[in-house]
Amino acid sequence: MLLKNLSIENFRIFDLLKLQFHPEINIIYGLNGQGKTTILEAIYYLSLTKSFRAKNDTISLKNESEFFNIFGEFEDQERREQSTRIYFSKNEGKHAFFNKTKVKLFSEIIGNLPVILLSLDDIELTSGFPTSRRKFLDVLLSQLYPGYLQSLQRYKKCILQKNKLLNSDADKNLYENLSVWNNQIVEYGTLIILHRLKFVEFLNKNICTVYNKISGKTENISIKYNAHLYSLNFMMDKAGIENGLKECLFNYRDTEIKRQTSMIGPHRDDLDFLKDEYSFKTHASQGENKSFLLSLKILESNYIKEISDKKPLVLLDDIFGELDNSRIENLLTLIRNQGQTFITTTHNNKFDQIVNDSKSLIHISGSGAKN
Repeated sequence: MLLKNLSIENFRIFDLLKLQFHPEINIIYGLNGQGKTTILEAIYYLSLTKSFRAKNDTISLKNESEFFNIFGEFEDQERREQSTRIYFSKNEGKHAFFNKTKVKLFSEIIGNLPVILLSLDDIELTSGFPTSRRKFLDVLLSQLYPGYLQSLQRYKKCILQKNKLLNSDADKNLYENLSVWNNQIVEYGTLIILHRLKFVEFLNKNICTVYNKISGKTENISIKYNAHLYSLNFMMDKAGIENGLKECLFNYRDTEIKRQTSMIGPHRDDLDFLKDEYSFKTHASQGENKSFLLSLKILESNYIKEISDKKPLVLLDDIFGELDNSRIENLLTLIRNQGQTFITTTHNNKFDQIVNDSKSLIHISGSGAKN
């Protein structure tokens, strides 16, 4: 995939900004607070119809503006010209357009222009709560499998309704009503878990090679899918996962009623990131954590290419500050084999060796930009 140009209007600090991009690496540089990350945020909107910085679209509006507009033109894997537009206003809400035609569902946009993002906030993947690791899985897999996104949306609705039931007054038909929701949780949850396991299996086959290339070390790195309260292994097929969920939901039925919350399913699962069988959360330096996160992103890109035959856009937001020169050099060598890349930084001189074309440099200053 190749994003050729981007136009944003009334978005964050920009009244109007138009950019053209290099097909390989784009270095977006400037002082802090000048809007570098905003450009990545706009690209992310084109891919996933939402921000990675804010839950509410209103926050992305430029001060006192009634609407924002994001438009991008790109080439798909068959070199066909495509376009995506995201429009939001306070009065009309959010609308998405693909090739100038308004779509009924945002899911029709997701996956057309796949994206992977690494920002400083992603340190939460190794050190933060399970929510961030489930989001990591869900964002990637939703771009690859329409069925995953659909199942995830329906699964979340089932959990919401089940929790309402568990928090309601005593019901003589409580067991029967719980079974209705549990059956749907098994149906949608099985597909979610199945796709997650396939991706984790892919990671485990490749993570050591990529991590050691970036770090320059020889480490034993692994990822474990941690199923919450139910048994799971990578050899399980669809029927095995279904049976495991059914059994656990039945066994914990009374406990869930007592605690008034849904305890079983992929919404409670987690990932363990391990270095020599020890958690990255407690046994890795900041540099090792960054090397690991960069490895994950490269493998995300590889997985997207393997499953969809599309090269994703790679967004790297100000993550080079604490990497030494050897790690930066190793990473940039690997990046060249990935999709079109967008890097934000305050120090563009770190990338002198890879920028052979002036079009790769985009200087951001206040409300404007210069290629």
